[in-house]
Amino acid sequence: MKSKKLKIIVDSVRGKILNCPDKVSKSLYRRCSYRAPGYMFSPAYQRRMWDGYVRKFSKSDTFPSGLLGRITKLFIESHIPFEIEDRRREMFVEEAEVLQNIDEFDHILRPYQIDGLLKGIINPYMIFWWATASGKTVLFSALISAFQRKKVFPNTLILVTSTDLASQHRERMERSLGFKPGLIEEGRFEPESVTVAVINTLWNKALKKKNREAVRFLEKIDYLIVDEIHHVIESKMMKQTIRKCKNTFARHGFSGSPYSLTVDDIELECITGQPLSKVSLSKLIREGWVSRPKIFIVSYDSPSLEGYIYQKAYSDGIVQGDERNSIIVDLAMEEYEKTEKSILILVRIIKHGLIIKDMLLKRHMDSGDLKYVHGSTPKIARKKVREALERKELRLVIASQIWNEGMDIPSVDILIKADAGGGKEVNVEEGKGIRAVIQQTGRVLRKPVDGHDVNTEKENIVKIYDFNDNAQKDLKKHSENRIKTFEMEKEFIIERISL
Repeated sequence: MKSKKLKIIVDSVRGKILNCPDKVSKSLYRRCSYRAPGYMFSPAYQRRMWDGYVRKFSKSDTFPSGLLGRITKLFIESHIPFEIEDRRREMFVEEAEVLQNIDEFDHILRPYQIDGLLKGIINPYMIFWWATASGKTVLFSALISAFQRKKVFPNTLILVTSTDLASQHRERMERSLGFKPGLIEEGRFEPESVTVAVINTLWNKALKKKNREAVRFLEKIDYLIVDEIHHVIESKMMKQTIRKCKNTFARHGFSGSPYSLTVDDIELECITGQPLSKVSLSKLIREGWVSRPKIFIVSYDSPSLEGYIYQKAYSDGIVQGDERNSIIVDLAMEEYEKTEKSILILVRIIKHGLIIKDMLLKRHMDSGDLKYVHGSTPKIARKKVREALERKELRLVIASQIWNEGMDIPSVDILIKADAGGGKEVNVEEGKGIRAVIQQTGRVLRKPVDGHDVNTEKENIVKIYDFNDNAQKDLKKHSENRIKTFEMEKEFIIERISL
């Protein structure tokens, strides 16, 4: 008896394989799984109640729709015939229409942005692996504009991780689209045909409080854009919110560093599909779209902290490390006094920023030219600092991790990485470096705009200072990981100095 042809049925959230042979099902069950980080410490694993694997393909032959590409690739490679019944709504967008629309668009798109736009309309479920400073917000607007019908925009949701990012995207998209997107953040629920939402607020309203209006809003979303999509790997809040958008015709994720060093790539692909468009920092530098960083790795003498646990070593050697902080202040003062360039000092702990600020003021730094922003700084104050820095009205800013991701600070010329850190490992072969390092580097790479866009023929060099911390084994390992991350980008200039 001839076996029935294998069939895949997929919607916006889940897929199911019909007539799947046991051998194929078992193969997918194995391939669509990964060992959970720290599985060996789990009581369930220790009691032999769990083998430590997280499985994304179930024994009922169902899977998250984002894995469709991975599964069909296996079938093609194994010469397994199949057909797909795709129940997701179609977009009906022609490439010719999109190219015509570009001529009427507010921004002149760069060649790689046009390529990304065309990939996005061809592949409604995918990740854009785009480096910081590549112009993601412009692409958001271009994609949204491409999907419009008779000047009526599809119900579009842009999910972001912070109020600062929400404010920035709304301002820039208003210039591109000609209208201001709606906003969902703490204390505000003002959806429009295009809406920017802070994930914490939307999740709290729709899923925790089960507000009917918020739930209906998610169910009516046609087009979903998730900024900094890598957070979905470990965020149940983000996953649950995205699953409520069950009637989408397109779902795009954006990140400059999408993959995790500790969790398998499959966890991310479940949500939006595979990365089908990649724009690296080195590509942007080679083509002249962003500045070229010159990175100084500073070695210095410090008292040994061997035998200290990491938290104590970080507190004594980084936050309160006298020699290290003195070098940070010396570098900042030297750059401040000899140039007109703007300087950003990044810290992780609020106390660390206060220590550095106090040391700078004792060195007679002009208090009007120095600001410190962190998570407790009011949103309006953070915005004023960012705008003053952009206009060159403010020379030196100390910032905590609130500016690690996504924020455009186009006028910063010098970055001093005072924060240390660096994770447990990097994967040089796969180009997976320390995410925070990649994101922070992007804070200073934007070139000044010359007319409608940057001058690609004129090279702009920016400086980044980081530290070779050797006082304790964890601090040393973190420094090595940061340096390896810098070295992954072939267009970076790296110089080691001793002070």
